[in-house]
Amino acid sequence: MKVDGCWSEDQEFLAKAAANYFETLLQSSNNSVEESLLEVIPDVISLEQNSALCKYPDLEEVKRVVWALNGNSAPGPDGFTGSFFTSCWDIVGTDLMGLIAATGYPGHPFKDRLWKEVLHEFGYAPQCSTKVLKLVRWIPPIRNFSLNVDGACKGNPGVCGGGGCIRDS
Repeated sequence: MKVDGCWSEDQEFLAKAAANYFETLLQSSNNSVEESLLEVIPDVISLEQNSALCKYPDLEEVKRVVWALNGNSAPGPDGFTGSFFTSCWDIVGTDLMGLIAATGYPGHPFKDRLWKEVLHEFGYAPQCSTKVLKLVRWIPPIRNFSLNVDGACKGNPGVCGGGGCIRDS
């Protein structure tokens, strides 16, 4: 593998180089994705479906979901069961809707804020970036290959003790 233009097969050096690359990448404030990379990801849902998924639910939709809960199931993180919400809906329904509305800002659904909160908890701050990630394809040379499947390569064994390493010779 080439690291900084120099070929190396030293597993410790390659492990340190890989760790350094990803540490630098994750701590960098200059990351961006090349648009051509996003073009290879197929659209699974339409724009209309995406808009419907991102909009806030109305009171009737929330009520249908609450009534679909198993009333005898284990309590949620708030300590309440489904039967509590159905029996006290007239009291807690509007408060629950207020909570749902408070989970995001207009145009920024809760899911958009959640990943930022998770990254913040782990000490990462999302920042604008200028690094460009490129898709690199490896064209195998038309020569002999050796496949090491016994995990004997230093640092190669997987969790269950096996592993593989393909090398061109």
